[in-house]
Amino acid sequence: MVQVFTSRLTRDDDKTNSQNTRINTTVQSGQQGRGSVLAPTWPLVAGHKLYEAMQSQNQIEIDRWKIDKVTGRPTTPLTDEAYTTQYLGLLRDRYARDKQPFLDLLQGEQVTLTCYCSPSTFCHRHIAVDVLEKVAAVHAMPFERGGEIDPHTGKLWLAPDNPARQQVQVGVVPVISPNGKTPVGFATAALVTQAQQRRLMEIGHFAPDEQTQAEKYADHLLVSLRQDKRVTIGRAEDIQETVKLLTDEARENGLSGLWKPLSPERNAAWEQGDHAINHTANQLRLPSDRQRVTLKLLPIISPDGRTRIGYAAAAFVSQQDNSAMLEVAHFNPKAKERAEDYTHELGQTLNKRGYLMSGHNRDVEKTVHWLTKQAQGNRLNGEWNAMPPEQRQHMNDDNFSLVHAYNELRTVSTTGLKAQDYER
Repeated sequence: MVQVFTSRLTRDDDKTNSQNTRINTTVQSGQQGRGSVLAPTWPLVAGHKLYEAMQSQNQIEIDRWKIDKVTGRPTTPLTDEAYTTQYLGLLRDRYARDKQPFLDLLQGEQVTLTCYCSPSTFCHRHIAVDVLEKVAAVHAMPFERGGEIDPHTGKLWLAPDNPARQQVQVGVVPVISPNGKTPVGFATAALVTQAQQRRLMEIGHFAPDEQTQAEKYADHLLVSLRQDKRVTIGRAEDIQETVKLLTDEARENGLSGLWKPLSPERNAAWEQGDHAINHTANQLRLPSDRQRVTLKLLPIISPDGRTRIGYAAAAFVSQQDNSAMLEVAHFNPKAKERAEDYTHELGQTLNKRGYLMSGHNRDVEKTVHWLTKQAQGNRLNGEWNAMPPEQRQHMNDDNFSLVHAYNELRTVSTTGLKAQDYER
């Protein structure tokens, strides 16, 4: 007897397909394999994609699918019902011409039909199961529906309303004082949801002006989970390793690593988007090795303190009571506007490329390296100079400046100057 399952296509399916169990039935990838007999046509796919885009009023997707890429003719939108009718007609014609490819799929003990669509959405792979069941009945072949498989766990997929389903999410939560009035900072936190119950764990604390850094840290954790193929949706045993990894991360950041159930009031606040964590300022755990990178445009004055001779785009690395400064680019005194633009562009490029601006030493190492390369590319030495205490206490003053002689300036051309993408 053959068991027929369905599942979402993953990047690992090329390797899995060699085991002859997971069958690619997509219009693009499945046309050359065993699943080609069940693959839809491009007009079918385009028609349904266009219908969905029109329903959601997604103009980008409408423009993408409104013209048939093969014929150049306008695409006809297809509802679920219209798609199903045409898809069944397509398979009926294929079966009439050659039954053997359908019978081949029913050999063996198990077959899993895959496509890119999410489990809970309309997809041709579920219609294909109906077709194979009818073929098996005609040929008196034992047949069993296996259901939807989660490709990450290899187990039956859990629908969102399944009480056994648990989901791990990572995000940023504001931290306010116990009186509910004073902002204290931000926490990158993980949430485990099962039915209507939620458990929250604080992974890392950030200062009140570090919301962006907290969000970047959350993104960094999510990328790491994906790269390590950690399961974030499944049964308790499926997400166990993910929970452990996040717990270890929290403890490494000096936090307890405890998952605390949300009270009914907190649950309601979460659903309304008003959830916050209560801490006093001295309860924040900012790690001792936490480094923070900031950018600033500074005036450059002559040694006599009288003449402004230029501007410097500067970067600072701060850790507790220590700071170091890097001069990234020099500009002549008439190029203040371009200097401001360049400093702003540095920040945008760091953000776009995913460089962290705060975190453990290892987290900002790549950022420091990138900025060093920028300075060297702008004819500066790329040295991070430690700042003495008297200089540190004035670094946030409006009149904070650098001192250079004229011959020490390495001004750059403002024509075509831009932040480069240097990788290690």
